Amino acid sequence: MSHCLQRAGIDHVVLERRNTIVRPNGASINLWPQGLRLMEQLGCFSGTPTVVSPLFRQIIERHGYGFLVIDREKLMRIIYDHLPSQSYVRGGCSVVHIDEDKTGVKVHLEDGSVEVGDIVVGADGVNSVVRRAMWTIANDRSPGTFSEKEQQTLNTTYKCLFGTCTPPARSVSGEMTQTHNDRFSFLTLTQPTRVYFFVFIKLPKARRWPDRPKYNSHDAELEASKYMACRINEKLTFGDLWSNKLWFYLTPLEEGVFKQWHWGRIALVGDSAHKMTPNLAFGANSAMESVAALSNGLNRALKNQSDSTLSREQISMVFQDYQEKRMGRVTKVHDFTGGFTRVSAWDGLLNKFMALWVLPIASHEFVGDKFSRLIRGGVKLDYVPYKESRSGSVHWDDESRENAGGKGKLTSVTLVSVLVVCLGLGALIRWLFWIFMS
Repeated sequence: MSHCLQRAGIDHVVLERRNTIVRPNGASINLWPQGLRLMEQLGCFSGTPTVVSPLFRQIIERHGYGFLVIDREKLMRIIYDHLPSQSYVRGGCSVVHIDEDKTGVKVHLEDGSVEVGDIVVGADGVNSVVRRAMWTIANDRSPGTFSEKEQQTLNTTYKCLFGTCTPPARSVSGEMTQTHNDRFSFLTLTQPTRVYFFVFIKLPKARRWPDRPKYNSHDAELEASKYMACRINEKLTFGDLWSNKLWFYLTPLEEGVFKQWHWGRIALVGDSAHKMTPNLAFGANSAMESVAALSNGLNRALKNQSDSTLSREQISMVFQDYQEKRMGRVTKVHDFTGGFTRVSAWDGLLNKFMALWVLPIASHEFVGDKFSRLIRGGVKLDYVPYKESRSGSVHWDDESRENAGGKGKLTSVTLVSVLVVCLGLGALIRWLFWIFMS
């Protein structure tokens, strides 16, 4: 977010809880074209896609960008090193309390210091301290502002064992593999020097926030032992990956989109506002879009102010506009990724039928159409010059040009005609809702 605010000339400070801004982390982050376009606009990306398959070749042809798999640590290093100024970012700043009133905000830190400002933006993840503080302040002043139901929006139905390993001898660099199974699924992303693996596992019983399971390394190893003989593809088993492991972690997968992302001078972005399963890697991309959308709103409002300050009411209007512009798209992405998680794990008869009988007959073009509908709505900064250097056949929604993707509708109709015969009306309606409304 510091990139966006610095380019808007908005004074700010980024408070990072950990002492080290860029720290070792074995996890990966995957960026779709909408994320890569924003990264390029900020001067942080000029690379090439790292996963090559018929689907991703289509994505490049349609949008000009591909699918990038990158170490989380490496991505953070790129973002941090390309900041216009790093002086806005402070490490070792644990937030313990927030005060908010008509005049501004005060953020109290664990070391006793206090940061004073006009707004607070919580980009602090699913366990957001800022979100919890916002709920407390709002309900203290007006009980029931954030209901118990709203605070329990997040549910946990799945967990994920993810990690990295050195590539086994029979692996193929640039390959992505999705393996569906009963109540679990595999995802592997193979790069020249390592493989990123994910095991998505359905819990015996769903949990509702703030009730969430906690796991340690012993739990992760015990979970891994259940899948050693399971095949990743024709050549490899999960045991082949696990025997080469470099790093691993077991974590619950929360899902949910909160109905209210702001109150007063406080707003939320990313996982603190909208959390989704990572099967399709849209979480980080969605967070980046929300940051860009909020930054656009703040810049627009401040440009219309002669004294470069906003009242509490004006700030609330900016926050509400940001939420309204993002809510529909975020909900579609959330539902799409959640639906795919359940299809991959054969979660119920309909999802199993879709995994075994519907998806295998779906053409690459049909699947490409589905992803393009989500990709093309990506958000970029509207106040930073951007010269499109990677053109594709499908234009972005924020461009004033007519969409050229016409074949997707024909492919969709062809698949629907098959489903009418196979599924019957009730199941068809559920499938159509998932396909066209997500």
